[in-house]
Amino acid sequence: MASEDPGSSPPHLLPPPTTGRLAAALAAYAVLALAAGITLDGVFRWAVWIFLGGLALKTWIVWRAARLP
Repeated sequence: MASEDPGSSPPHLLPPPTTGRLAAALAAYAVLALAAGITLDGVFRWAVWIFLGGLALKTWIVWRAARLP
């Protein structure tokens, strides 16, 4: 009977990161930023752009970290 170490981490349940998925996520952020630029103005537009930029940066960092050995 093979027993697993209870302290071991569970296997990854997510598929491996792909460039296509990253491109799709960044494209979605770009579409949202464009829509915000067209429909919003003033401080709220900048807040949405900063928020979306942060999401894009976080997405890229996670994607990059998953690709490192």
